[in-house]
Amino acid sequence: SDDAEELAWTGAVNPYSEVLEISESDTTQLIGLRFTGASIPNGSYITSARLQFTSSEASSGPAEVLITGLSLGSSVAPFNTANYNISGRTTKTGNHVSWEIPPWTGPGVNGPDQQTPDLSLLVQEAVSGNSWQPGNALGFILRGTGVRKAWSFEGDHEGAPKLIITYDSTCNRSGRLYVAEGGAGLMDGSAWEHALPHLQQALTIASACPDIEEIWVKEGTYRTSLVDDRTQSFVIQRGIRILGGFDGSETSPGERDLIAHPSYLEGDIGIPGDSLDNAYHLLVTSAPADTILVDGFRCRNALANGPAFPENVGGGVYNMGKLHLRNVVFENIQGTFDGYILFSFLSGSDVIMEDCTLIMDESVPFVPVYNISGAQLRVLGNVWMVR
Repeated sequence: SDDAEELAWTGAVNPYSEVLEISESDTTQLIGLRFTGASIPNGSYITSARLQFTSSEASSGPAEVLITGLSLGSSVAPFNTANYNISGRTTKTGNHVSWEIPPWTGPGVNGPDQQTPDLSLLVQEAVSGNSWQPGNALGFILRGTGVRKAWSFEGDHEGAPKLIITYDSTCNRSGRLYVAEGGAGLMDGSAWEHALPHLQQALTIASACPDIEEIWVKEGTYRTSLVDDRTQSFVIQRGIRILGGFDGSETSPGERDLIAHPSYLEGDIGIPGDSLDNAYHLLVTSAPADTILVDGFRCRNALANGPAFPENVGGGVYNMGKLHLRNVVFENIQGTFDGYILFSFLSGSDVIMEDCTLIMDESVPFVPVYNISGAQLRVLGNVWMVR
């Protein structure tokens, strides 16, 4: 029940297979993995995490998979035979890791070629979550193309997949992180020449590193999800400054040209141009003590039409903390209730809007900005509402 296969076209799940076929059998399939008793203390900084497989036979040819984490609650429960019991798990990580798998030369091999790239950000995202407790389970989903065959727990207890993690009690990173679409150099976020490729990665690192004060984001398009998951968004959990609109040469925010070098927070994650599969939220902010600054972004293409609260409000921003929006443009944000662009919830959830633009769809008959339960809105400079 801790490793399983799911056929993509039927959803049929097999948690009893002796061999895990990554990630094609007669058709494309998903692999689910679960590791119990992860005794990682709250507040830990994950320095490395990898999956180690043992080959069950030789397999070659191109093979590449995308690895997603399962972060909390029922998403890391044991696998069973219910259809879509792997893909249907709802709390997946916003971070993903691609693995181009080398050829496996024979059975019983568990060396570097059978080991994934670093998955520390996937584990960090789970461990940094509000519901994490030492001893919880950690889980992963693998999907992709090509074939590599590895032993499952049922096939070989000793050769079953293993999760290898190292961590520190605290994070010693500080200062600033850099993000550029596609990444650069070492892709550790330490400078423009080593920029992280995804904003999700920077937010996950910042959630574990309290001395990181800001994130600079180069011009480009940054999607809320790489796996067409409407529930994923850019989640900001503490007071930090996030600035977009850089071309990668600046040494101060005042050198930016936001018109010439736009940074897009993008919710069009499925079929291009089809709004029905857009993200429910672009930003989810929850910093009750310190103010989050979001400055210099164009936020576009979200649809807050989920089946229940809060996924039916706050397509642009769902706010539960102190938030300062500066030089932010919202466009093509739609929804089914008041507050479809910005919804602020709970007492102390205060929003400042400074020099922002809301480009509204005339066909949406609801109030674009809505505050309830004691939340407050303050306007600085100019806020334009354009239909």
